[in-house]
Amino acid sequence: MKQGNLYRIVSPKKEYVVVRYSIQIKAEEKSYHTSIYELENESLGKKIFEKFEVLHNEQAFYGGKYHFIDAFDLDEDGAPILIWHHNGYDGFVNEFSKVKNDKVEPMFLTGGDAC
Repeated sequence: MKQGNLYRIVSPKKEYVVVRYSIQIKAEEKSYHTSIYELENESLGKKIFEKFEVLHNEQAFYGGKYHFIDAFDLDEDGAPILIWHHNGYDGFVNEFSKVKNDKVEPMFLTGGDAC
């Protein structure tokens, strides 16, 4: 494992932990795993999100998706909005998603050639 990251998200309703780790050879990210768990009394609770991908040779140079950037509460309703960064050969894309009903639901994409 080349790199592992843990992030804690504190909202008025719940706390979450974002886990991302990747396997890299030299500068290429060969695979990654990203997940979000509810945090209950400092212990991992229910998993509400999970993505895993083995990258093909063309994509490995750029790296994978679901790099956590930040979270904020836009509506002040306690449901965090998450910002993810995705690397790729179509440019750098940021995805906004929202934790709603114990699931991560995509909202919209920004940046990149495809947007």
